Amino acid sequence: MLLTPALLMSLTTWATTTTELVSLAADKNLSDSERRSAFSQMVELGEIDDLLTISQDEESDARERWVAIRALGKQPSAETKQVLKSLLADDQPAMRAAAASALGDSKDMASTEDLVELLHDPAMIVRGAAADALAELADLRALPDLEQALKDQSNYYRGASLWVRRHYVDAVVSIGSRSSFPVLADCLEDTDPNVVQATIDGLEQITGISYSQGRTQQEELQAWRRWLDAQ
Repeated sequence: MLLTPALLMSLTTWATTTTELVSLAADKNLSDSERRSAFSQMVELGEIDDLLTISQDEESDARERWVAIRALGKQPSAETKQVLKSLLADDQPAMRAAAASALGDSKDMASTEDLVELLHDPAMIVRGAAADALAELADLRALPDLEQALKDQSNYYRGASLWVRRHYVDAVVSIGSRSSFPVLADCLEDTDPNVVQATIDGLEQITGISYSQGRTQQEELQAWRRWLDAQ
């Protein structure tokens, strides 16, 4: 049967079970807005039994597993958090990343220790998801690990900085305490322009100050160095 736009738009209307909504939210033939609608309805439904089953079933469709895992993060409970933490060791990097993101969504500060371990995961998408989750938690205890991750050679390739390091900067910024300022000061001196820009954006976010107006990039950097030195 040909799925017309009108028919696609009506799909989430008739879907009434968690399993049906998971299938819709994972359906790559639907638009982003339709998948988001199905996901929102699934979370509103609040029934986690099917989500728990799908998320842990290695034989399930990978996209559906990913959706179920992410949905568990929106419905935090002792049971869902326990399952999410177990999924941090899943064989598939996408599922480990989804579990990390879900723990960030759950705002579970008790998961900080588990997430910082993932900063050393072999898969870069998992390291990035862990950093983003730590940004959601903004837990000061993660700062030393984020600082170490920024320097870790696994986040470079043939001497070139990899994209994941910007996620570490964003996580440091989210902590936003004075303790994070020395790390951000080091990031201003980084050889990766993306890391430097992320640091400037972060400092503007923390302080509400911008030094860009009427300054060259070098002058802007000098202004931020002076600000950090004065703290």
